[in-house]
Amino acid sequence: MQSQQRDELYTMAPRVSKPRRKPYREGIPKEDIDKAVELAANAYNQKRFKTIQAAATAYNAPYYATRSRVKGAEPKSSNGGHNKKLTDEKDLAVLAWVNTRLAVGGEVTSRELQLAVRWILRSNNKPDDVSIQ
Repeated sequence: MQSQQRDELYTMAPRVSKPRRKPYREGIPKEDIDKAVELAANAYNQKRFKTIQAAATAYNAPYYATRSRVKGAEPKSSNGGHNKKLTDEKDLAVLAWVNTRLAVGGEVTSRELQLAVRWILRSNNKPDDVSIQ
């Protein structure tokens, strides 16, 4: 009798799914994570912790980022960003080229813009010396 009641109660109870796992360090600004990684790596290098894992845990820093920093990697914030091939100076050179083309009454096609950017990327000149006919 008890097992029948238990089965009935079990089937009547709503199923509760497991809560989804939150993304890693959600809501923490990247600058804070970079700072924690830097502090953990410095503490490990100064021999205040025996393992990288202990240093990363103490500063709430991601383990693999801390390990990479200990091995000499640069912080992610210094890599210039994704899909960033042009430096700021060369980016300004492209904008100057576009403005020049528009000022003389020409239009800029996507193919011309691609060619201009490729030429600027290949040039070893200073951005001030870059000019496209």
